[in-house]
Amino acid sequence: GSVPARDRALAQVFTKKNVDLLVVKELDRLGRDTLDIRQTISELKERGIRLFITNFNMGSHTGTGRKENPVFNLVIAVMAELAEIERLRLKDRQREGVAIAKRRGIYKGRKKGTVDSPQKVIGKYPKIVKELGKGTSIRRTAVLCDVSKGTVQKVKKALDV
Repeated sequence: GSVPARDRALAQVFTKKNVDLLVVKELDRLGRDTLDIRQTISELKERGIRLFITNFNMGSHTGTGRKENPVFNLVIAVMAELAEIERLRLKDRQREGVAIAKRRGIYKGRKKGTVDSPQKVIGKYPKIVKELGKGTSIRRTAVLCDVSKGTVQKVKKALDV
C-alpha cells in the first residue's frame, strides 16, 4: 500500500494523550517511504512519544528513556531508504510479472467498457451511501469510509440516476 501513516490506524496513537512509548515490529509500519517514516518519527518526537523497533532491538531513547539515542537516528535514516528502495523494486517486479503474464495471455484484466450497474455500486458501498444520505461532503465521506474521492463520486452518481 501507499497510504501515509497518518491516514492509517497508526494515526490513533498521535491523538492519545497518555501514550509515551510506541513499539512496532518493523520500520515499515511507520510509513511507506522515507519521507513518511521521517514525518511519523518527527511527530512522535514532538508529542514526546518514545519509539522502539523490535526487529532492530533499538529504541529512540537510551535505557533510562531520558536521553535520545543518536545511533537510532542514523540507523533509521539508512533503513528507511533501504525500505523505500525495496518497495520500489517490488513494484517493478510486479509490473514485469504482469507484462509477462499478459504476453502469455494469462493476465487479461477487466474487459474494457465494463462497469457495475448503479444498483451494484450502491450495494457495494453502504457506508458511503449512509454518509452521503446524512449530507456529508464528498471529501469527508472519502476520509470517513477510507476510500478515494472518485469512489464517493461514483456512488453519488449512482444514487442520482
